[in-house]
Amino acid sequence: MKSKVSIKNPTAINWRIKGNISSIYDRFQGYFIGAESLEVKPNSSADYEIEYLPLSMTKNDKTPEISDAAHEAKLFFPLPDGSALMYNLTGKSLPPKAVDAINIQIKAKKE
Repeated sequence: MKSKVSIKNPTAINWRIKGNISSIYDRFQGYFIGAESLEVKPNSSADYEIEYLPLSMTKNDKTPEISDAAHEAKLFFPLPDGSALMYNLTGKSLPPKAVDAINIQIKAKKE
């Protein structure tokens, strides 16, 4: 799943900023990824795309034994004007949906 965060540059200079994604828990490291850097032209805005790639499921009706209700991380942008932006990232990973059921009938001992 992909999401976007809009970064606005109100200055007259070009910004090249680096987003830092850090997981709250070590076991969620790498569940959220984004580009190494983002270029924001003067007096405009640009979108930073975050992709959620979970490696485990979260708690749901079908799997109540899983303890994690959601995967969490933080996205931090230090800005050239001295300010900073921080976003909380939350993702939920549910069981996969079956694409289709395949039923095949064959006779035993036949090629």
